[in-house]
Amino acid sequence: MFNHAYFVNWMKELMDELDFLGKSGALIVMDNASYHKGVPSDTPKGTWKKQDLLAACERFGVAVSANDYRSVIWSKLQAYVKENIVPEVVSVARARGYEVVYTPPYHSDLQPIEYVWAYLKGNVGR
Repeated sequence: MFNHAYFVNWMKELMDELDFLGKSGALIVMDNASYHKGVPSDTPKGTWKKQDLLAACERFGVAVSANDYRSVIWSKLQAYVKENIVPEVVSVARARGYEVVYTPPYHSDLQPIEYVWAYLKGNVGR
């Protein structure tokens, strides 16, 4: 099944091929599919218990009080994650000298695969 873990492995293989071809430092453009933006598995999640969220706040240096409501703690931690935790494929690519950028949401005209699908659908529909 095609999921985030599969995609990360596929990206590593792609970068191996790019390295082999001497294309280091390439710019990799992706759409906003959820599996393209998966964060590391130890990234805090909203489903975590309050104690786990407090431990994560301590680990990341997010200022909260143990007396704060769980929702307040999660709100502060979520803001930190959004600003400071990059998708896993981005960190893997940067570590190998590549850059990943994402196209804006709802701009299918910037996705080359959309032209391929339109062409195929046009030929199949005839």
